[in-house]
Amino acid sequence: EPAPGADDRRRAAVAVARARNLFWGLDRAAEADDALRRAEAAVSDASVRGELVAQRVRLQAAAGDPRAALDTALPLLDDDGVREQARLHAATGAVEALLSRGRTDAALALADRWLPIAERHRDELPWIALVLASQRGLALRLSGRLIAATDASTQVYDHAVRQRSTSTRAVEAGMLGYTWLARGRVRTALRLLRESAALLRDGDAAGMLPWALAGVAQAAAQAGEPAIAGAAVLELERAPLGHKGFEPELPLARAWSAAAAGELSRSRAHALEAVELARARGQTALELRALHELCRLGDPTSAAPALARLAPPEDAALAPTQPAPPADAAPTVDGPFAPLAATHAAALVARDGRALLAVAERFAALDALLVAAEAADAAAALHRDDGRASSKSE
Repeated sequence: EPAPGADDRRRAAVAVARARNLFWGLDRAAEADDALRRAEAAVSDASVRGELVAQRVRLQAAAGDPRAALDTALPLLDDDGVREQARLHAATGAVEALLSRGRTDAALALADRWLPIAERHRDELPWIALVLASQRGLALRLSGRLIAATDASTQVYDHAVRQRSTSTRAVEAGMLGYTWLARGRVRTALRLLRESAALLRDGDAAGMLPWALAGVAQAAAQAGEPAIAGAAVLELERAPLGHKGFEPELPLARAWSAAAAGELSRSRAHALEAVELARARGQTALELRALHELCRLGDPTSAAPALARLAPPEDAALAPTQPAPPADAAPTVDGPFAPLAATHAAALVARDGRALLAVAERFAALDALLVAAEAADAAAALHRDDGRASSKSE
């Protein structure tokens, strides 16, 4: 006789395979979610139903819908009636959703909670621990803890190289490249992002090539290589992005490529597109990143009010052990980067050279050296303008 629940497990396996094919292979996210929901309604085994819910969490996060992913995941994570293996899938989706929402401290805590469990199940699910470790690096980067982010991503990248895991190496080279880009080492970033793109051209089950190419374009533009940036943008337009959670990086690539070509109005329009896309999806951390890029691209006036809204108070940003905000609180982004980005934009709008010098020092302390240099240059330009104005009035 078949084991109890065997029919439910077969039905669930078929539904998961169908949903993955619809989502990753055919870019039909709504149909993938519907396939999983119909299977949930058809099975009687609560544990199997939980496994289907966990798969929905992963796909909701990858579709760039962090609010839905969190609503689906949080009741499941503490449900002991569902197998740990299934809840691990939900945990990866929940961590991604949390960091996308700007709740990077909660994302790090959840990743740290589930990493030991992932290690226990490494034989069955060898990739889960690597995904959680990679997500830790991304959460650290988005919060502005750039040296810790580099260390975290380097560990995953080195592991992938040792294990000759091309797929993990491809993604982690990109993660590491984006982190070096945030630190202002644009040539190092460009090398790693080109490595990521080259590996993904040979194998890209999750549709990550456009994300890597977006990083190539951003790094190349900031390195003064407009031809490389333009070529990367042209290529990414022809490749479908499977993981929509990273989609705001694509208009940022167009923005930096346009800036490198001297098309500043078009550049800022693309940066605003990234802001609006992230905001519509509730991807608060990516909205903040896009706003600060808009500020760097010469439009701090548009960026400053929204940056101020997304930045927590300075003392809260420096105290990651603070209690979680209430569910109905206005969204903000954890960590030191958000309030500093807001201060940077405000100082540019106010044309406050002294404040910009202080901002430059604080960016340098985070090891965001290119942005620090930009703030210092802006301060110097204001001081020169003030000097010229003073000499003319004498």
